[in-house]
Amino acid sequence: MLKSHEDVLQQAIDLLEGMDVVEFTQVLAPSFSSSIGQHLRHVLDHYVNLMDGVTANHINYNIRQRHCALESSPEHASVVCKRLQKWLQNIEPAALSQVVTVESEVSVTQTESVVVQSSLGRELMFVTSHAIHHYALIKIIRHMQAKSVPEHFGVAPATLTYMQTHQAS
Repeated sequence: MLKSHEDVLQQAIDLLEGMDVVEFTQVLAPSFSSSIGQHLRHVLDHYVNLMDGVTANHINYNIRQRHCALESSPEHASVVCKRLQKWLQNIEPAALSQVVTVESEVSVTQTESVVVQSSLGRELMFVTSHAIHHYALIKIIRHMQAKSVPEHFGVAPATLTYMQTHQAS
């Protein structure tokens, strides 16, 4: 299971190879209000919040690093991805059942944070699924920039399984 999470981060690293700062920071308005860098920073914020929060048994997804170097530097984003991969490599499988509290805002009309119980394994599933969702948006941006993306970038694992089983039929 942990290897699958590393693989999703590797997809970001592969995407970033050869991407210049202009492509990384370009906002393709009116179709998009965020750049690839901003999407990726948002994704990595969630992973970092998980990594930092698991030690204290409290993960706060409300903490964001908006307007930071990660949004404007593909190299910096790649370094953060690699740091997260190393963290994942050091997680013992038994730790996946570790109980944690999770805090996140839930309302679009008022400030309202909710705290719930979860596990490290469940939160890894969440942040990876969240990453793939943003990768799908990044994929569209790259296509609008007339650039390609790595194979299966932004495609959910269940969709890949469906495609593989239905191509064989």
